[in-house]
Formats: sequence, C-alpha cells, structure tokens
Amino acid sequence: MAESAKFIAAISQEFIRYEPQKSCTLLVGAAKVHAHGDDFSGLGDFLAEITTLREADHPNVIKLLGKHYGVQNTALVYQFMPNGSLDHHLFANARQVQGLTQETRVLDWDTRMRIAVGVAEGLVYVHQGLSSIHRDVNATNIVLDDNFVPKLTGFGTAVNIAYDEDGVEMQMEVSKNGTDGYLAPETENFGLVSTKSDVYSYGVFLLELFTGWKAYDRERPEANKKLTDMLMPLLSLMTRLEQSPIVVDVALGKKYSAQGSNRIFETARMCLNAQPFERPAMDSVETSVREAAAYLVPEEKPQVKDRRCST
Repeated sequence: MAESAKFIAAISQEFIRYEPQKSCTLLVGAAKVHAHGDDFSGLGDFLAEITTLREADHPNVIKLLGKHYGVQNTALVYQFMPNGSLDHHLFANARQVQGLTQETRVLDWDTRMRIAVGVAEGLVYVHQGLSSIHRDVNATNIVLDDNFVPKLTGFGTAVNIAYDEDGVEMQMEVSKNGTDGYLAPETENFGLVSTKSDVYSYGVFLLELFTGWKAYDRERPEANKKLTDMLMPLLSLMTRLEQSPIVVDVALGKKYSAQGSNRIFETARMCLNAQPFERPAMDSVETSVREAAAYLVPEEKPQVKDRRCST
C-alpha cells in the first residue's frame, strides 16, 4: 500500500501545469495501480495500454494522462469519468462508490442512442486511426463523462491490425482472453481476432444497451446464459415493427422509437454473423446506428377524459 501511495503521489506531480502567473491547474484523473510483483504479471497489459493510447486523440476514447513503472507496481492515470462505467447504469438501480451508494438513473432512449453512436465512432477511430483491435469491447469498458458521453477504455489486450502483403487485413491468433458473452465465435473457438471480432462484440453491446439484459448471466438457464444464444433466433425472425417491444428494455416503457429499435436490432444481427468477414466494417455499422438514431421518439398524446353532463 505504501508503494502504491508513493506512485500516485509521484504521478500527480505530472498533472500540475504552472501558468506564467505561478498559479496552477490540477488535471483530475483516475489511477489504476497494479502490483505486479517479481513475476511482472500484467506488464503486457500495461504496455498494450501505453502503446495504443499514447497517440490517441478522440472524444470517444479515454485519454491517458500519465504512467509510472516501478519495482513492485505499475500505475496508469486516465481522465476521470464521473458517471462511471455503463454497466452500472444498465444492470442496477444503484452502485457502490468508495463505500457510498450512488444513485443511478434509467438511461432514456436518446441517451442510449448517443452512447451507441459514440462507441461506434470510437471503434472506427481505433480501427482506422490507431490501426488497432480493441479485443475487449463490453459495457464495463465503456465509461461515461458528466454529460454521459461514452469513452472506450480497457485497452490492456489491444493489438495492432495484421495485414498480408497485399494490404488486406488478416486474422491473427492470440490467447482467448476476453469477456464472457462478448467473444466472437472465431475467438472463443480458435483464438483468432480481427477488427471483425470487435464488430461482433459491438453487436453484443447493442443488445445489452437496448434490452437491459446482460451479455452473459450464470443465473439464466444453460441454453440462455449467453444473450446471443437467447436472442439471435428471435432477431432472425423479427420482420415487423410490432415485434420490437418483445426485446426492448422494459425500463423504457413506451418511450422509444419502434423504427429506431428495429434498425438497431437489425444492425446487431448483422454484427453477430457467425462468419467474421461477412460482418460489416465498423464505419458501416456507425452509419447504420446513426440512421437508427435519426428516428424520433413519438410524442405521447395527452389523454382526454370523457366529460359527461348530467341533467
């Protein structure tokens, strides 16, 4: 603990910027300290985060503010996200923060749409701007600022995209680490990843975001532990607007767009294609999600009470 405290104190000095008038501004960050010990476990994740994020500059990708490596600890400091990770807002009415209960609100339709678009934009930037594969897109690795703008984090397993001699992306073999329920079939079965495995994970994320169900839940029956196993048969049959309420998060009530939800679930279905190179690229997915977001939530019609006159 003393060693970790020293790291945080040392790193904090990197965030103080002195102005000409000798006033100072403290850039608020959140530190992640890992005690690696003598076996240097976690060093790969530490290096992957630094390598991927050191040049990152996008409103939907977390900013790395500082780093420190020592004999017993590594530390990374990111910009602070006051609304925490997305999973807390989807799966619970309250969350524990430093021993205190912090109330959360139900995310409305427009907020969920903004989050869906923002995460898609962030992944397009990761693929095209950073030439990287995230490898662990999930609700825990999506954090929210004070305006609920989403930012991708969790780049500890990120890798560079592999290309053949003709400049065509190839799948690469990696360890099968990832988050249950989010892994693409080719990753789960063969340890193969590409940008299309990120696309698959994004499809799972869309299902979570708009149904309010977890990607993987041990409490569900065996055949339904994975959200994809539970919903894909239904999504493949969904052709009418009247069917979308079957899967839309009940917390939304009737305050959502049926056209938008159908477009979202159709986009998710395309992302979840079992064949990786038949999935759309993330820029196409982003376009599709933006089209879904363009559908407005119908205004509720005021109820008119029947007035009867007595004579």
